[in-house]
Amino acid sequence: MIKKSILYLFFAVIALTSCNKEKVMTFSTEEIMIDLGSSDKDVCQFVKVTDNAPITVSGIDYDKVGSYQAVFTSGDLQETRTVKVRADKLAGTYEFHFFVIKNNGDESETSLGKWLMEITKGDQYNQINIPDSNTNGVHVFVDQGCLVLTLDGDKAEIPPYKGNVLFVPSSSSPYTYSFEDIKYGKLNDGSYGLMEFMLRRDRDDGQYTTHYHITFEKQIP
Repeated sequence: MIKKSILYLFFAVIALTSCNKEKVMTFSTEEIMIDLGSSDKDVCQFVKVTDNAPITVSGIDYDKVGSYQAVFTSGDLQETRTVKVRADKLAGTYEFHFFVIKNNGDESETSLGKWLMEITKGDQYNQINIPDSNTNGVHVFVDQGCLVLTLDGDKAEIPPYKGNVLFVPSSSSPYTYSFEDIKYGKLNDGSYGLMEFMLRRDRDDGQYTTHYHITFEKQIP
């Protein structure tokens, strides 16, 4: 009888230990990297819970390139990890158009015909490279090598440069070109692309400023 009681106690302890086993959330990588247009399901593939309970994630905008502090929740368990949405899906072939903005606000296109440009992935996860020439080798952003577009959520930046632009009369006077209102996002076909930006041309003495509008149309492969 005593042996039987000890046996019952032994199994009771085992059962209690199993029930009180600590619930743990683990990640396959410290930093999670995903593409534009991903989903919670894609992100949750990088995480699991010991009891295989459902996991939810919040704090990520899948339509914006950038770094996010995502919160993973499973029951009472919660963990925070860095999730980065990379810019790779913005790369591709684009038709671009170059417009000069007149004093009255009207736009006049200066690029005639079909001009194509091959935009490529950048060195960093949140960058793309805009080449200085079109696909036929004609320099547009003259001798710049490439324009590096860096994205972080709603923030988009291309460093200004001194030089010339193909569709603008060259000048010996020093001009600085800067980039404003850069827009990218989800396109009508569900892909992602660069859409447009404003190009501002300033003479260094502050006496002359011109604005241009550059638009991009991503080509279907």
